[in-house]
Amino acid sequence: MNTYGTIMSMRWTRFLPLAALTAAIFAWPGHACAQSAVQLTPVFIDKDHGYVYFLVRNRSAETINNLFGWVYGYGSEERPGTHLINNPHAQGMKVSLGDHVPGSVAMYRFMIPENWMNYPRFSLLVADDGLFYPRKAGQ
Repeated sequence: MNTYGTIMSMRWTRFLPLAALTAAIFAWPGHACAQSAVQLTPVFIDKDHGYVYFLVRNRSAETINNLFGWVYGYGSEERPGTHLINNPHAQGMKVSLGDHVPGSVAMYRFMIPENWMNYPRFSLLVADDGLFYPRKAGQ
């Protein structure tokens, strides 16, 4: 190997720890990563009352008590890009009857401010951290 090849291989070895760290951050199943997040499209948009309705399937092993999600609006020519348009600290309101048991589908609605209802398309992002289950006795 010539001197140039040795210098080039030494230069690339400096970036290997950074590349390994970056790969570990994206592969780590922590709170900062949304690996378990699911994106959903709405089934109904009620522009008169300011609600967007989504069907959500319970893929967990427990009954869902509360659901928090992020509703994004996009596709508008007035406001290009994708924008978070709901209050992520306000839970979705379940409008289906009965409990949201494992494997079932329930309809949730999210309130959208009037000035954000002009988007032609919406999506809901739900992560595992946004699902809450009923407390068991003794907890």
